Amino acid sequence: MLMLIAAEALVDLLLVAGTGAVYGLVAGVIGLFLVRNFRTFSPGTLIRAASVLKS
Repeated sequence: MLMLIAAEALVDLLLVAGTGAVYGLVAGVIGLFLVRNFRTFSPGTLIRAASVLKS
C-alpha cells in the first residue's frame, strides 16, 4: 500500500517537473527570440508570441 502511494507521488512529481521543463524551454526559446529581434521589437512580436503560447 505504501509503495503504491510512493509510486503515485513520484509520478506526480515527474509530471510537474516535466511540465515545468517544457514551460522553461518555451520561455527560453521566446526569450532568445526576443533578444535576437530586439531591434525590430514591436507589439506584433509580443502578440505573436502570446498566440503561440495559447495554441
